[in-house]
Amino acid sequence: MCETAGRLLAAAAVAAMLASCSSDPEPSAPGPASAPVSVAEPLEAPAGPVRHVTEFMTGDECLFCHREKVGRGWDSSTHNLTVHDAGLLERDGQPPPGAELALGARQPRHWLRTTDRYGILAIRTAAGTWDESVFGDSCAGCHASGVDPATGAFAATSLDCFVCHGDVALEHTTEPALVHLSRWRDDDPAVVVSICGQCHLRGGRSRTTGRPWPRGFVAGDALLDDFEFDFSDGALAALSVADRHVAENVRDVILRGRTAVTCLSCHTIHGDPNPSHRRLEETEACFTCHVRGEGPSSRHPLTRSSPVCELDEGA
Repeated sequence: MCETAGRLLAAAAVAAMLASCSSDPEPSAPGPASAPVSVAEPLEAPAGPVRHVTEFMTGDECLFCHREKVGRGWDSSTHNLTVHDAGLLERDGQPPPGAELALGARQPRHWLRTTDRYGILAIRTAAGTWDESVFGDSCAGCHASGVDPATGAFAATSLDCFVCHGDVALEHTTEPALVHLSRWRDDDPAVVVSICGQCHLRGGRSRTTGRPWPRGFVAGDALLDDFEFDFSDGALAALSVADRHVAENVRDVILRGRTAVTCLSCHTIHGDPNPSHRRLEETEACFTCHVRGEGPSSRHPLTRSSPVCELDEGA
């Protein structure tokens, strides 16, 4: 795996896991970024205490037991590569001087480097300078793990197991149903789309911080308690097909109680995210991306970008 900044180690947790390990469960080159983007003013004061997530069981610990089924594909997983060593992937191209990390897995967008501040990365601006506020204000919530909602500082780059599986108790080694999205656990569909939606529901913002991700979200939380998103037909029609597909599923499950299909009906979180995609029965949801009546190989233009990710290149 790539070595990235800010890994938290918990030796005691590893020792406890060693005593009770079991087999694995199933479960174009970057461009310059803009000058700093201002964070929207919070809409209201926090309803309760803000959780400052600073410690969790890290993926390095998880992979000690899950090194076979999960570990074999984790290096190439888009969740793992959302921040990666600059130049690691061929599509990264040639990193500019000073770049240590690349932001974006399938379509790397921006260059990053570490700073002397814990959990803070600098992003390369259009002017070729390095800004320390943009990543924490606009990117960290979906490209890092254990993000402090007050400061935007993070505990680990890229998406650690904690982001999707939650704050896992050591007892999960004998009770795997304690882990969100485990095959032994029957998560409520609203919990599933909330976990995925914390990052993939793009275009909303936290009511309490103004940042483009939910404040202090941990797997199992209700996404829309803090995250404000416009689910109106007009707003959804203006989204890219990929973003509209996600928004419609979140809306249908959480707001309309249509729970037959969730993100995990088609996608997985380890390795190849789409192994079941082509084997499913045709439903109305297919035609958000695919052209009706023209077969599965015909689809509307697909983009994976948003105003949050596509910072103003001309600044």
